[in-house]
Amino acid sequence: MMGTSIQTYKDWAHAHELPVTIEEVATGTDTSSKKARVLWIGPKKLNRVILYLHGGAFLVPLQHVSISFWRCVQLSLKEKSGMDTGVAILDYSLYPGSPFPTQLLQAKAAVKYLIDSGAQPCNIQLAGDDSGAYILLKLLTELIRPNSSIRLAQPIGSVYLMSPWVPFNHDGDRSPSFSENDNMDVITTQTLAKWGRYTSRDFPKPPSPAQAVVESVRKGRKRDSLPCHQFLGVANAVQRVLITVGKNECLRDDVVRVVDQLRKNHPLVRFILQGDGVHNDPYLDLLAGEREGKLMVVIMNWFAEVFRNEIV
Repeated sequence: MMGTSIQTYKDWAHAHELPVTIEEVATGTDTSSKKARVLWIGPKKLNRVILYLHGGAFLVPLQHVSISFWRCVQLSLKEKSGMDTGVAILDYSLYPGSPFPTQLLQAKAAVKYLIDSGAQPCNIQLAGDDSGAYILLKLLTELIRPNSSIRLAQPIGSVYLMSPWVPFNHDGDRSPSFSENDNMDVITTQTLAKWGRYTSRDFPKPPSPAQAVVESVRKGRKRDSLPCHQFLGVANAVQRVLITVGKNECLRDDVVRVVDQLRKNHPLVRFILQGDGVHNDPYLDLLAGEREGKLMVVIMNWFAEVFRNEIV
């Protein structure tokens, strides 16, 4: 009923009288590997690039409001800071035809493609919401692996995660925010659990607390070091990180937990808990006709400050 990401992008571009620029990116040498597509908002530019990964629980394609939001960011960078910026959208494969980690491989390929095309890592900013943000979290852990297929000459400029969907175990023990915000968020606990059942079997499961302690001791770590070890060295992959979540989101507590883990390994992690905010709240502001809501302005300024290489 929602069509495809490609058709949504084409329809949006035609409606806004912008060029349709679609580039295929191979994920490997295997001809059976699923190619990703990079969709450019406006002209392709590599001096400054924002690569956006849309959300939708790996089930829902790209939506018009997401494209419009990142177009607003692009226009703001030009109008207020004089920065011509390329905005690329990763059209990654969806369920049920493409189980994880297909999407992670496609994200890695897209970043490598941008760098090979001439974009400097420090001038690339990654952004994602919901499941797109989850892909970026996994991408960070891949970039710091010794055998990573992407060799960064310098860290990526920044990563922005809007309402990230973590940790894909909603049928297990739920954080208090699931019951606290079930009647306030735009996505209910029941919906999250239903969507999670479709996809979570393919995602790496976090260890139980008991398993975590056993594994920590086996590898000679202290008990309190395990929760953040997956992000050890993440500062070598990205200069700074911004994470936003609504106070009234079901996912709030899980997001806060990830923020704590990142902060133990990175000195420049900015976290915004939006009062009365719900899932992907900035998009809802835009749908309501509010182009420069308070959080949206913060997000726009973030990208400008990173491109100027200012400490935020």
